[in-house]
Amino acid sequence: MIFLLLPEYFLTELFSKNDIVSVVSLYVNLKRSGRNLVSLCPFHNEKTASMFVYPESNSFYCFGCGVGGSAITFIEKIENLSYIDAIKFLAQKAGISFPGDSSTISLLKQREIIFSINRESAKFYYDLLYSKEGIKALEYMKKRGILDNTIRYFGIGYSSSYYSISKFLLNKGYEEEDIVKSGLAFYGRKGVLVDRFFNRVMFPIINISGNVIAFGARALGDQKPKYINTSETPIFKKGSNLFSINFAKKSKKDFFILAEGYMDVVAISQIGFDNVVASLGTSITSAQARLISKYIKEVVIAYDSDRAGQNATEKAILILRQAGMFVRVLKISRGKDPDEFIRLCGNQASYQFSELIKKAENDIEYRLQKIGSMFDEAKLEHRLMYLREAIKILCEIDDVMEQEIWAGKLSHEMKIEKETVMSQIKKEHRRKQRIHERGEGLIAKKIALAKDDKINPEKSKFLRAASAEEALISYLIYHPEEVSIISREIDPKDFCTTFNRRVFRSILHILARGIKEVNIDEFSKEFSHEEMSRIVKLFIKDSFKKENFSSARCYIRVIIEEKKRNTIGNDSNSLDVDSIKEYMKMLKCSKK
Repeated sequence: MIFLLLPEYFLTELFSKNDIVSVVSLYVNLKRSGRNLVSLCPFHNEKTASMFVYPESNSFYCFGCGVGGSAITFIEKIENLSYIDAIKFLAQKAGISFPGDSSTISLLKQREIIFSINRESAKFYYDLLYSKEGIKALEYMKKRGILDNTIRYFGIGYSSSYYSISKFLLNKGYEEEDIVKSGLAFYGRKGVLVDRFFNRVMFPIINISGNVIAFGARALGDQKPKYINTSETPIFKKGSNLFSINFAKKSKKDFFILAEGYMDVVAISQIGFDNVVASLGTSITSAQARLISKYIKEVVIAYDSDRAGQNATEKAILILRQAGMFVRVLKISRGKDPDEFIRLCGNQASYQFSELIKKAENDIEYRLQKIGSMFDEAKLEHRLMYLREAIKILCEIDDVMEQEIWAGKLSHEMKIEKETVMSQIKKEHRRKQRIHERGEGLIAKKIALAKDDKINPEKSKFLRAASAEEALISYLIYHPEEVSIISREIDPKDFCTTFNRRVFRSILHILARGIKEVNIDEFSKEFSHEEMSRIVKLFIKDSFKKENFSSARCYIRVIIEEKKRNTIGNDSNSLDVDSIKEYMKMLKCSKK
């Protein structure tokens, strides 16, 4: 962790000149609430202030979205900066010279090396596209209707063999270790560098500062998956960046077009829209939505028209709305995606696409029409089902005036009183609030129990990891036949808590003796009476009988991730609401 490498004198001065109140008050209006201060949270959309600033501990926390931390964390989030860049931002604001600590300089130097590697690689891939090796890739792009000036504009290239970029970078004088850290290569079985990308069209991913931070790659052959990205590196976080944001941020248009893939962005841009971006292979994240909100307040979603695209649209609407965006949805009238639509329209593509944008529906209208198509209006029971689903949608609108407008439209459409619609919206809101409060209460109970845990006192420090450890132990108790697979993926030393580590190691030893079923009596020689009571609880969680190995993998992933964080000195394992929320969400998803 870079924080630990910075000298104490620098950190003392940094925090004394950047107290949490002075930093946060630059972005939001703070109001006094006893000894603390409160404001609307800038990280999610809300009507009631839920973000508290604590001068005594020099920290902040939002009870609405769970974001919290120090002044550094706040700047990281609101300015969309990396951790070290947030520290530099605060240092510059306070007029403090950044320290010349050798370890810190080494980490900064590594980032610069990766930036340099990516710049050189982007040039190499671009040149390769126009070489003899790149003929097939160039023909592919031409068949897709992509012009030379568009290829040049985006810096599109080609990756040829298993070793081309590795050899090129080594000849340039870069170290093997740095090439691996850039995400462009990895060590093969014989310890030789192997390119991560081969026989793929390459799309440089460029950040708002104009630096190449990663690559997206589209397979030309039968490789799976069709699209892959650079793995996360010291300069690249997939969920915090957008493809083509470097161009879109300069656009004079007052909205962004949010597309699904690289080729959609390229095709839309080629017909005259410089305001198009795409998330990087996944659904849009809150961080990406906040990045967009720094430049504009309106987004037109232009995802694929298939079911997957519609589902992604639903998720994007909610995330963009939470970031304060006005959202509209494009309906592709021809083809399955914007790229195909543009090719089908030929010379009329620019005009036809402009017309689609003009007709793009408000997100509420889009969602109401979508659920309306599922019901038969002639049937009374279908009309009631539609109304109930529509009420759920209107309940998500935070702006009261907007909510009343849509309630009026719905009442007119369904020939019922507007007051009835508003009454049902309020009722649905109260129902959701009760569910939320029950969830918060459960989390609070878990935290309180963890703090009083005498058998596993480390649980209060590593709540998320400890919960995953217990889940994995219970899973293994009910699925002993999978011990060989589990033991290959995780070792007892990966556990964060000593008690759970002992239990897990004991189970492995028991099953190693050829015993096919774990018996509670096997633990009595090694564990005390109090500890045996805790182990019994792990045995009676029979819900794990129905789980499959994908659930176990989720638990393993959490445990290993938390161990790594603990090893590098990150305190994010410590007990907090956000951690347990994240774990419970993961647990819920794994059981679907």
